[in-house]
Amino acid sequence: MSQSLIETPMAAAVRPTTDNRTGDWRFERPVFIRGMAPCMEACPLGVDVASALLQVEEGDLKGALETFLAENPLPGACGVACFHPCESACNRGKFDAPVSVRDLELFLARENNSGDFPSCSPSEVKDAPVAVLGSGPSVLSAAAFLARMGYRVSLYRDGRRLEDYLPEKSLEADASLSLVREEEGRILSSCESLGELKDFTRDEAERYGAVYLSPDLDISKVEGAWSDGALARALEEAGRMPGHYGLVVAGGRVIPVEARVGRKGGSPEKGLPRDAAGGKRAALLVDMALTGTDPLEMNSYEVGRTGILLFSSHGLGEKGDRFQKVIQFNRLNTSSFEEAARIPSPGPGAVFSREEAVASARRCFHCGLCTFCFKCYDFCPDLSIIMDGKSRYRAIDLDHCKGCGICFEECPRGAVDWVKEDKGA
Repeated sequence: MSQSLIETPMAAAVRPTTDNRTGDWRFERPVFIRGMAPCMEACPLGVDVASALLQVEEGDLKGALETFLAENPLPGACGVACFHPCESACNRGKFDAPVSVRDLELFLARENNSGDFPSCSPSEVKDAPVAVLGSGPSVLSAAAFLARMGYRVSLYRDGRRLEDYLPEKSLEADASLSLVREEEGRILSSCESLGELKDFTRDEAERYGAVYLSPDLDISKVEGAWSDGALARALEEAGRMPGHYGLVVAGGRVIPVEARVGRKGGSPEKGLPRDAAGGKRAALLVDMALTGTDPLEMNSYEVGRTGILLFSSHGLGEKGDRFQKVIQFNRLNTSSFEEAARIPSPGPGAVFSREEAVASARRCFHCGLCTFCFKCYDFCPDLSIIMDGKSRYRAIDLDHCKGCGICFEECPRGAVDWVKEDKGA
């Protein structure tokens, strides 16, 4: 005797459930954040490596180079000589092997070996002239950033070149030496004028609103003096200021530029190219001096969980809220990743092919950076994640988010954080 099948009734809603504001049940809530990758925290110059490598992965090589140049105008020199602490800090190293950041930086620098150094638009050019005295990474960095900020830069050099500041072993390959010279040449071409240090006379000094002095400036080669004696005093004091990375003379004031970069326990990190750290911060100090800001009102540079940030009472620089926290390995959900062999270095003087560069960048976890992988969207049981990959928009519907924490747990990169709910608000 056959049995007839019994149809099971299906439940169906006759109206939307949006009126049921289940968010009232919540006592903790998720928040989207922009976390700092450990590689960025370890980088002496604070380069946003995670974002740059995502741009390489997506094929935006120009954008990736711009991300490096935003903090480091010498990616080629760093590519051949840097001791790459970013790779030692790389979270991927705890999973299989670290990402080849230095080779990727060198690849981007070589890709741009025929391009011009980025400059400001003509409408942003300022009237105030600035003199930069000396040689080396700090001087070139200060000149590059000042030029990008719109200042008319005159560079007075002491006969040394960038290559003189880099380890000889790193320049043994002709291609490496050529790249460093080309990179130096692009920065020099961004200056309004070039001169010799011995020609920086008293009359020359009076033309400038501010002067940046290299930390290892040879005082004997400077014949001139600031009209009120400030430059002469600064030069005399330069050798007696332990730990400084340069000096700015502006408005009769002598401002030591001390960048606490690449240091542990108060001592310079071994292997850091000489004076490589001071350039951008010196440029910002000059900017403050030329715009009427009293540089002596500034707080000190801070290096820590939020990276290298410049604080002042006048609102210049980062406020500290762009990167909320450093995303360590235990905050990653590595179930979304698969092991992949590290792309081997092509050797001295050689660089990745485009295919190798993209493959290497794909290994990056992009720690702390939302890549719109939609994991949080897919796993949310309340459909409370609002996300549009095309417009790069993301939000949380707090009216319906119950605070279950699944999005926090499932995010592969630590781009979702968890906070206590403020019920009193």
